[in-house]
Amino acid sequence: VDDRTRTAAEAVASDHPRLGADHLIDALESAAFGERVQSFERRGEPLGTSAVTETLRERAVETDTTAETVAEAFVAELAAAFAGEPVVWRRVALESVRRTGDGVEALSDGIDSLRVDPATTVEHTAAAAATAADQGFEWLTAADFETGHTDDGSCWRRGFGLPEVRDGYPLERERPLADGGRRRLGEELLDALDSRGGAVLLGPAGSGKTTTTRAAMSAWERQTDDGTVLYRTGGGVGGRFDPGELGDTVEAARADGPVLVAVEEAVRHDTVPVFDVVEAYADDPNVQFLLNSRARRWDADETPATVGVASGRVRETLAGRRELLTPIRMPPVDTREIERFVANYGRVTGDTPAVAGDETAVHEQIHGRGVSPMSLLAYQVPAGDRAGGDDDQPAFVTHVSWTFETIHDEPESRERLADTEREATLLRRVALAVNVVNAAEMPVRTELLLALADDATERETILELCSRLRGSLLFERGDHAFDTNHPLWSRVYLSHHLERQTAATDEFETVVNDLLALFDDGDLRDGVRETLGEDTELLGRVEREPAETAREFAASLFGVGERQPELQPLYGTSVSSGIELSEVGGTRAVVAAAFARSRMFGASGDPDYQLDEAEWARKRATAAAIDSGPVGVTYHTRRGDHAMQREELQDARDHYRRARTVAASDGAVHATILGKLGEVARRLGEHERARDRHEERLARFREMGDRAGEANSLDSLGAVARERDDYETAERHHREALAIDDDIGDRARVAARQFEIGVDAQRQGEPERALEWFRRSRRTHEDLGADREALDSLERTADVATELQEFEVARRACADALTLIEESGRAFGDRAREFRVRDARLDVTPDGTLRLYYHALVYADDGEFTTAAGLLRAAWQRRTVHDG
Repeated sequence: VDDRTRTAAEAVASDHPRLGADHLIDALESAAFGERVQSFERRGEPLGTSAVTETLRERAVETDTTAETVAEAFVAELAAAFAGEPVVWRRVALESVRRTGDGVEALSDGIDSLRVDPATTVEHTAAAAATAADQGFEWLTAADFETGHTDDGSCWRRGFGLPEVRDGYPLERERPLADGGRRRLGEELLDALDSRGGAVLLGPAGSGKTTTTRAAMSAWERQTDDGTVLYRTGGGVGGRFDPGELGDTVEAARADGPVLVAVEEAVRHDTVPVFDVVEAYADDPNVQFLLNSRARRWDADETPATVGVASGRVRETLAGRRELLTPIRMPPVDTREIERFVANYGRVTGDTPAVAGDETAVHEQIHGRGVSPMSLLAYQVPAGDRAGGDDDQPAFVTHVSWTFETIHDEPESRERLADTEREATLLRRVALAVNVVNAAEMPVRTELLLALADDATERETILELCSRLRGSLLFERGDHAFDTNHPLWSRVYLSHHLERQTAATDEFETVVNDLLALFDDGDLRDGVRETLGEDTELLGRVEREPAETAREFAASLFGVGERQPELQPLYGTSVSSGIELSEVGGTRAVVAAAFARSRMFGASGDPDYQLDEAEWARKRATAAAIDSGPVGVTYHTRRGDHAMQREELQDARDHYRRARTVAASDGAVHATILGKLGEVARRLGEHERARDRHEERLARFREMGDRAGEANSLDSLGAVARERDDYETAERHHREALAIDDDIGDRARVAARQFEIGVDAQRQGEPERALEWFRRSRRTHEDLGADREALDSLERTADVATELQEFEVARRACADALTLIEESGRAFGDRAREFRVRDARLDVTPDGTLRLYYHALVYADDGEFTTAAGLLRAAWQRRTVHDG
């Protein structure tokens, strides 16, 4: 741009002796014109003659002609100079499609003022941008990170937008290292992108994956200067995801420079096709991939929750491709991280948080609550001592309660939001709909909320209610979409709804049915269009694919109950529920919902209802002649899991065999079921058969190129060998699994394999070697924030050290375990007491003996007399040590 600008300036200056090229360039770079030029460079916006004229007048250069004449000539020369630069026209096309949605013809008309005809470049880029949008991708440039910033303080609750990330609002996370140092998470991600071309960020819901991903996107865009980011957010009724079309979009973007493809929640059946594109560009240094996922989905193996046709497709797609990405896990929220969060909040807002200096208390408040510590922290620090309510409740929970009571229970507050009883009813339904949709991790859109209305008047009322909820429950995002609180917040809101509303299920069903009606009722959609005054992308897609979008929407809604099984009563049973799916999504949606209910019942500890729902789904599918293969696999797998839970191993084997027969052509699912059959055989003591099943499973995963599946199969073979007392073979298998996990960068599995190798060494009578492996496992688990697993390693360390009579090492392991439990803020059952007892056994001083005595009294009070007697014997045996 600079070179072409000088060419144009020199051409104009040559016609005016008193006017130098530098005069024109200085004018363009003046303060008055700088913002316009910067925008032009980034977006390719046309330079208007009037803007140039005003700047030239401000510069007051004496010439033999008017400023208007010079400006007109300058713009014409600029147009000619840029005509040969396709990058400019690509950006013009991109920005026009993004901001207006206009087609190629309208775009061509819009750039006639520049007196050129870059039709081919414009058409190609506009088509690529439109394709990206159809698949849920935003085509981002520098302007997206630098404009649209808000500073109302709500971003700590609703999540940080790209401009807020660029401005440094969120804390840049750090990982504590074993040597006491710390490393910035952003550096880890950028190093992974530079070294291997791809990274996947892993962590639980609410751990900050989205914010960290956006921060890395921002840093990448800043350092590449001319790079393009293709970004697909998580959740929602997204468009179809075609790897071939995404590849075409990448090619179009790559013409401008490097490309970063960023995908949220990439390990789901609707987003996992991105791995086809990852593989296609694995050796291209100009195309990089930044994905994120919940750790449990990335790590998922043969657990009941992951078995099924959709999950099988996910595994098959991931097969052989995990190693293309470097997995990086979200770090734990320790006291130092809280101190940094508080300092960063104060720096950004200019306020001194009330919790400053009390970070240890905050640490205790945000851990062990069943909600992500990072989500709780985002409320606790801004609220400080204004949180109100129960002192023992974190501000996150208090805020949910306050909002719920404002809408439902507090007459004065409700009266400020609703003028009539009907408005109050609509207010409650709007709030419930917002949280249902948000809990399902879908965008909260005006079209959905308007579906709650009975007529045009009520639609206007809902718009007004949305306006009144701005700043508390809703935050305007534009394009008929709202930001709101984190999905975890909405799930807590739904728990309040279930616990405190007498007709909770009826209200939930009414709201869900109203939302689903948008996908089935053309008249309703027409009414929504009329109220909004325009068509929208969501309404257009529903019009084109009503059944498909309805099934996607319903699957997301039922996914809330699967993730939070205590909400299961809202979903009822397939027989009793009033949620009407058959009209909008057909029998497929009904069957999918029944299997979802089956998983909910299984997770909530009700195996009988779990089985009933699976049976009901199978019968409905059979009656409707739905493909019996996928349904049969899911049904028999669920029946097998149910039998395993009840230790009915022969029944489990029968169902797994049927599932295997049906899934014979589905490699990933078949291999998964072989693993289940191997586990049944192991529990029955049939070691030869168990080995055969796991070896067959291993061969299938190797054939598929699924290295994660290969490692897990080797681990299972190690477990079988250990039960046969063949500890050398067990260690060999576990080492082979470790090598694979280390190679593909799965540190959670690495830590688990290190632990198993320690057990193998201990069983082989090599305690020194076992001690070293347990230490390695503990360090890796702690780096990952896996406290429970780190405690297991510390327990084994204490056992082996005691065996070696290294009592100080054993006591140090106990002390480290107790410190870890205290800092985590989690109860871990009786683990703390167990480590205190263990330490007292190792402490042969009078104080240690006295502690044994008191622990014995506590166990006796709890009715655990055998344990109490053992401790008293241990104390009594020391009488000679203590002179009687």
